[in-house]
Amino acid sequence: SLCALLLALMLTALMALLRRHGVDALFVMQPLHPMVFKDLDRFAPVQREVAALCRRYAMRCMDMYGAPFEVGTLRDVQHLGELGWLRVNQRIAEVFRP
Repeated sequence: SLCALLLALMLTALMALLRRHGVDALFVMQPLHPMVFKDLDRFAPVQREVAALCRRYAMRCMDMYGAPFEVGTLRDVQHLGELGWLRVNQRIAEVFRP
């Protein structure tokens, strides 16, 4: 789709810029609520593209789509809740711990 293409182009430019400047980044692919979005499979191509770009530019990626959904991961249909932020913060601490 056009939206996925634009996302890929913008993300490619961002990752290239970060790589050129030696920035160590962690990209988080946060989930959408599976009780609201019944067709989450339609996002699989975007997930694969983002993961491929992370590999290409040696960026870390936290793909939260692969984890089983737990109550508290999201506070609404798309924003992280307390449990979601806990998971992200744990990953940040693992990745960037001195």
